[in-house]
This record gives sequence, structure tokens and C-alpha cells, in this order.
Amino acid sequence: MSFYQLTAYAIAGALGERIKIARLNANLTQKALAQKAGLSLLWVMARWNIPTIY
Repeated sequence: MSFYQLTAYAIAGALGERIKIARLNANLTQKALAQKAGLSLLWVMARWNIPTIY
């Protein structure tokens, strides 16, 4: 897959999927991921469920 041909929204979605796969392979919950990353669980959940470009 070439990221040069994708929209920012599509790239964010693909990145989110890769992060989800890595999180699940590491047997981490969203809460554990948030703690390791120094983020709130609500931040992780919001970004996970609604891809947003900032």
C-alpha cells in the first residue's frame, strides 16, 4: 500500500489499525496502552473509535 495515494483520513485509519494489532499482539488493553503512553483512557478511546486528523 502506498501512503502517497491515500487521504489523511485513510492514513489515520491504516495507522490506527496497525496500532490496534500491535496492542492486541502485546496483550494490552486500551487502558494499559493509555497508561504506558501517558495518556488518559478517554483520549485513547476517542481516537480509537473516531479517526480525527489534527
